Amino acid sequence: MNTKEIQEKTLLKKITRKDTLFHGDFTLDPYQNCSFGCPYCDSSFDSIIYIKQNAVSVLQDEIKDKKNKRIIIGSVHDPYQPIEQTMKLTRNILTFLLAYQQPIHILTKSSHILQDLDILTKFNDVLVTISIPFIDTALASIFEPTVENPHHRMNLVSQLQKNNIKTGIAAIPIIPYLSDSNETLHTLFNTAKTHNAAYILCKPLFLKGDQKYNMFELIKKEFPKVFPLFKTLYSTTIYPAETYKLTLKNHIQNLGTLYQIPIQI
Repeated sequence: MNTKEIQEKTLLKKITRKDTLFHGDFTLDPYQNCSFGCPYCDSSFDSIIYIKQNAVSVLQDEIKDKKNKRIIIGSVHDPYQPIEQTMKLTRNILTFLLAYQQPIHILTKSSHILQDLDILTKFNDVLVTISIPFIDTALASIFEPTVENPHHRMNLVSQLQKNNIKTGIAAIPIIPYLSDSNETLHTLFNTAKTHNAAYILCKPLFLKGDQKYNMFELIKKEFPKVFPLFKTLYSTTIYPAETYKLTLKNHIQNLGTLYQIPIQI
């Protein structure tokens, strides 16, 4: 994977609609593109990872009028993808935001976040959401081949919670006919409960542009029996049919009640 350092004029992006999912006011991505390359993700997969080298200096100007505004770090591109091991850009950004005690919410699927525990534990208001769309390791190996085992990520939830960092799970996306079975979802909620997850966020897969092509090709190859149903569900829109979404929503609500895990932050 190639990298390139770039200079940015702005770093924070204002969330214009009320964020009922992640509860953020602004987003911040230290890197552009993501080397994990998960086919379901709307983060661009490119041969070049762009490093926003001047991020901290840009933040010095942008942070002045953002007191008490929550910043989502890694809203599109994972802030703890492998390049962070070398560049420490996310760590530098966190160090800067700590001085302001800025409320933050980190989204990641990497245990590299543990390397910043010394900083994170000093924040007064920090949330972490770990991406675990698949509890089934066989599915994870197909859709997330470069990411850590989902059970390792579950352990990550436990570790962060033990350090008094409110940590939940994003089971996003739920993939129709593959990760939405009753058995699979029960296993997900039960495992989350045993690992003390603070919440579980669930949303069905949406497909746009290259995502749709990549997912169609992958499912056609790996799950040929499922593909006709999957293709029909997404034939006319980037979202699955309303009836599907409503059924899934009701099921998730019932599981949240059953396992006593909030399904929102």
